[in-house]
Amino acid sequence: MHKISFYQTHLTEGQWSYINKVFFENDCRHRKYSLRSIFEAVLYLLVSGCQWRMLPHDLPKWQTVYWYFHKWRTDGYLSHCIEKLVIKIRRKRKQSATPSVMALDAQSVKWGNRQSDNGFDANKKVKIYLNSNTLLETV
Repeated sequence: MHKISFYQTHLTEGQWSYINKVFFENDCRHRKYSLRSIFEAVLYLLVSGCQWRMLPHDLPKWQTVYWYFHKWRTDGYLSHCIEKLVIKIRRKRKQSATPSVMALDAQSVKWGNRQSDNGFDANKKVKIYLNSNTLLETV
């Protein structure tokens, strides 16, 4: 049974039933920790930005959470999950499923045929070199 935690990343029954139905529908393996608690631990990590070893003790072990996070990321589950949830939220707001506007940060991009222009974007800590119409960025 799932333990009730008091974190902001705690999923409601409706949220978990949607995620479970869409992404883990064929998974019937018995585990020490439920997929819900592991998924909530991954959400906690992503929201809080804490280190793996600093996960709260009432969540599953960090090694287990890391293993599932790595597996889901390499298998494409997380990106697929985010895409599906964004589409669902956009449809709920009566918007098109995909955005029609794109914002582009072009502060560090040099245009034209200026071969000797060099620059430094202090916000991104990126040094920009432009040689013969080629843009190279080094951190």
